[in-house]
Amino acid sequence: MKNRFYLFFFALTFILCVPCAFADALAYYVKYECRSDFGSIKISEELARGNKYCNYLANKNNIAQLAKQNIFSCEVGARKTYRLASKLDGHLVVTTITIDPAPGHGYGGAIPSKHVELTIDGRKKIDCTFGYSPWLNDITVSSISVFPNDDTMHIDADHSGNKLFSSPSKFWDAATFLSNRTAITDQILLKAAQQK
Repeated sequence: MKNRFYLFFFALTFILCVPCAFADALAYYVKYECRSDFGSIKISEELARGNKYCNYLANKNNIAQLAKQNIFSCEVGARKTYRLASKLDGHLVVTTITIDPAPGHGYGGAIPSKHVELTIDGRKKIDCTFGYSPWLNDITVSSISVFPNDDTMHIDADHSGNKLFSSPSKFWDAATFLSNRTAITDQILLKAAQQK
């Protein structure tokens, strides 16, 4: 009887504690790619899984080396801002990526905050939160592609599993229309989410 109790206690402890041991075994990073052969710039949120890779992304020396490759770890201890300028099809594209560390408490406490601002020839095209944002009504912007040659963009965004700006839809048309006149901002993302 005593052995059964210890076996039950061990099994219960294992079931309750093992998921917690793996809870932090994922880390986010932002990847910036200037694809001159395709005439585009792509910014995407990526995910690393497993302790080995998460520790690699959190190492300060690795953070600096990865930044030189336009890979920006979100496992930062303080605000990091990266400014990139690319010449593409005769247009100057300036991208600013800001990453704030996870606050560590409250709703969304384990999620770092990311923001992207992008201008083409000095005109602001994008100025919005990037990645998953519990502070922005749970909207996720997972990738942004910009095509300076025809002044268009593609934003991969969703709200509670519903795609925003996905073609063919009035939201994509609205995003294309607005992208030529004003920047895509958090307010525009929230308005699109409310209309879904």
